[in-house]
Amino acid sequence: MWWFLIKSILPILISLISLSISIFTATKNFRDERFDLDFDLIKWFGSSTREDLPDHLWLTITNNSKLPCSILEISVVVEDLSGNIARGIGRGNKALVATSYTHRNGKDEEKKETYSLDYPQNIDAYSSLGGYFHFYSSHFSYHFEEKNAKVTIKTNRGSVTKKIFLDMGKNVFRVIQNKDLGEGNKVMHRGDGSQIVYINDGI
Repeated sequence: MWWFLIKSILPILISLISLSISIFTATKNFRDERFDLDFDLIKWFGSSTREDLPDHLWLTITNNSKLPCSILEISVVVEDLSGNIARGIGRGNKALVATSYTHRNGKDEEKKETYSLDYPQNIDAYSSLGGYFHFYSSHFSYHFEEKNAKVTIKTNRGSVTKKIFLDMGKNVFRVIQNKDLGEGNKVMHRGDGSQIVYINDGI
């Protein structure tokens, strides 16, 4: 009798175990393969006063998914207290961020050009990518500075949006500007009393 019961229950148990394994595997694959992108602002370069000259965000973008993705474009939107909106969009080929010159032992100066990354940019599974990403706007860079910007990264798998504060102290253009004025990495204060601390960083 016991043997008969075991023979009757065994196929059901095997089926339940197989079903459980299948559900577990499917759930794990879904979790691993779902679109999961994150990014952080390290610094930025805002100096444009013309529509044909871009501003740049240095972003570290992390792909937490098992599947690769491609960054197609980046959009930046800010709104001031009066409701005025400034927009920027980044796509296409790399753009010049800045040109710098260095003198070595009295010899001819050495020229260095820094460029943003091209769009699209591929990010492998469980990998990160860092660099300048350019965006063009009909608004000058000061419209974005010291504002909470809604930054959206559009990929071939989906989009992710975060609010990022475009701190004047992280604007490399301001850092260089202050050094040229002999003011170094000075500390300033906003209207609310909080500090604007300029980063010790180059292009």
